Amino acid sequence: MIIFVGGFVGAGKSSIARCLAEQYSFHYYEIDKVKNVIYPQDPDFQHNLTHGLPFKDETRLKVYEKVVTDFADLAQRYTHLVVDETLHKQKLRQVLFDGAKKYFGGYIIIWVQTDETISKNV
Repeated sequence: MIIFVGGFVGAGKSSIARCLAEQYSFHYYEIDKVKNVIYPQDPDFQHNLTHGLPFKDETRLKVYEKVVTDFADLAQRYTHLVVDETLHKQKLRQVLFDGAKKYFGGYIIIWVQTDETISKNV
């Protein structure tokens, strides 16, 4: 099973995901590491970074496809994973959910919410 910890940027997803992984001795998978490799390949990378713009769906889809490929490998070594991600677009996140079902037998989602003023101050 995969536990997805979702929510907006600055809500505390990564902190909660790491704590869950540690508490239950599950492997913590960092999607941000994949983003750090794939996002710079986007021709709009610097522009998006400079202006705080989201990346194109095509770029995000490349990230998620790589993550699902990793799921296939990780399923050989781990029974459970903890993954944190914003999960904000249904059609894109479905790729992750389908991969979780295929390679880990299912998933659950923990949604992290915080007051907007708190997340802006982080």
